[in-house]
Amino acid sequence: MHLSRTEIVAIIAVVDVAIHGQERPVAGRDVGQRYGLPHRYFEPMLRTLAGRGILTGKRGKGGGYQLARSSRVITVDDILRGVRTMQGAVERSFVSAIEKRIALPALEEAQMAISRALQGITIADLVRSAKCHSRRDIARLPELLAAK
Repeated sequence: MHLSRTEIVAIIAVVDVAIHGQERPVAGRDVGQRYGLPHRYFEPMLRTLAGRGILTGKRGKGGGYQLARSSRVITVDDILRGVRTMQGAVERSFVSAIEKRIALPALEEAQMAISRALQGITIADLVRSAKCHSRRDIARLPELLAAK
């Protein structure tokens, strides 16, 4: 399975909110600044994740985002499902018999296996891993992930 850049950035954003949003909400622009990405890139993603119950959002002065649930129960799979709703699924009007009877069932089985594996990775796991690295490494995380 190959994660899109948007999916990777969504995971990074939730980990960032988990790390920096314990005391007060994290502004979307602050997340963007830490990773060298524009605010307009993060805001729709953060709003979508808030709508999916992964984050909570507060508007206005002192507003921003925090985890909606414990980092021990939010999984990578939750984040990917949330951000995929933002990306939108394109429906096709024509589906071949081979696609419908052979390819799609096989791919759905594989997707379910991947989903089960991702349900085992929590934000707490990623935060714990992040604490093992220096702040410089955390700031370079998008660059490091993009290189893989």
